[in-house]
Amino acid sequence: MIAEILRPVATCLILLLVDVVISPWISVHGWSPDLLLIYVIFYSAQKGKNAGLLVGLFAGLLQDITGGASLGLLALSKSNLGFWFGFWIEKKGVNPSVWLQCVVVFVSVIVQNTWVGLITLQGSEIEFGHYIFGDVLPIAFYSAFITFLIMLFTGNNGNKPKKIGALK
Repeated sequence: MIAEILRPVATCLILLLVDVVISPWISVHGWSPDLLLIYVIFYSAQKGKNAGLLVGLFAGLLQDITGGASLGLLALSKSNLGFWFGFWIEKKGVNPSVWLQCVVVFVSVIVQNTWVGLITLQGSEIEFGHYIFGDVLPIAFYSAFITFLIMLFTGNNGNKPKKIGALK
């Protein structure tokens, strides 16, 4: 029981460290993938909606605390995305394929960053269209590409049966 809780907490802390330390080296034109969001999507696909919600909340709070956005904004966003993807997977009863998880990460990055942009860009001189096409879409493509690479190198092809919704 404790290992089931500590494993995702440790993974989120490691991914945050990787994001902070390695991100400058893997960023392209200032765009870097959202590793914690990728993990939230992976975790909610494996464990279900409730686990996805909790891991998303924790991962988002970590990013909020380290200066990602207004406190609670990324926590709310990631927890919602983890819950709804886990809910959809549980309802369909499917094991998501590689392309489906890449598409979900792509759309999730767009949803999260659009929502964050709507709140944080108020009163700034940055145009919303420039933000979407200049920052959000490249980050979404990059995150989806990293998702593809992770699934390719881990051998997760979406065809292995697994128990979904273990932490209900």
